[in-house]
Amino acid sequence: KQLHGRPRTSATPLSSLLELQLELCMYVLALNTGQDSCMELLQSTVALLQAPGVPSPLEPKLAEAVVDLMAAPLTQESLASAVLAMPYHKSLLAMMSRKMQARAALAVVSALLAGDVSMRDCETIQNLFALTDTL
Repeated sequence: KQLHGRPRTSATPLSSLLELQLELCMYVLALNTGQDSCMELLQSTVALLQAPGVPSPLEPKLAEAVVDLMAAPLTQESLASAVLAMPYHKSLLAMMSRKMQARAALAVVSALLAGDVSMRDCETIQNLFALTDTL
């Protein structure tokens, strides 16, 4: 939270902040600290990208970093349903070009497959279909 409170300057470019978000996400996943930490990271990423001065649609390098952030928590079965049920992925997709939306949808599906995630309820599958609609 303190990270986002600082004004962004050339010393703290947005791409660096997104890379830090991804590293924090990977750390949270490695420690298996639960869905709250992961949700907080996704929420803060949305807030970071909704700040004034952020290009819309996101530049390709920024969008790639966001795609990685979107996919990372979906490799864990314990998080997939909760993450897909939250509005963060839809908000992040809306910030991307159509081409990057398709890449993000593919990354989400790939992450689920890589994590060998089983979807046990209709709502999760519906959320996944809604998210991957760009394919």
